[in-house]
Amino acid sequence: MPVAARHALRRVSVFRLGLVGAGRMGRVHLRALSASDSVRVVAVAEPLETARAALRDAGVQLHADLNAMLRAGNLDGVLVAAPSTLHLDLIRQLAAASLPILCEKPCGIRPRRRARQPRSPRGTA
Repeated sequence: MPVAARHALRRVSVFRLGLVGAGRMGRVHLRALSASDSVRVVAVAEPLETARAALRDAGVQLHADLNAMLRAGNLDGVLVAAPSTLHLDLIRQLAAASLPILCEKPCGIRPRRRARQPRSPRGTA
């Protein structure tokens, strides 16, 4: 069974979310999601040590890059809150990992790059 189908069938009491980007917007999302009973940010991928250091007491696994976060596993989906210029490459990596993706804003700055973004499989959002 494809990974996306397993995610759709698995009943969860808490959706385990990975967050890519711990800058200003990433921290905004982290704060907002901390109030949720149904979503828990369990891991953050952030290349800048200073941004990771600011989250040391947040109760999440901290990773220097997306690949490390994906290798650690235990995610039901990923929220991309990195700079817009990185969105397309990050989305491609996540699509290859067959994880549900929420991208906070444009998948790319330039229309040609957005046109090359991966398409959702039929029957998914």
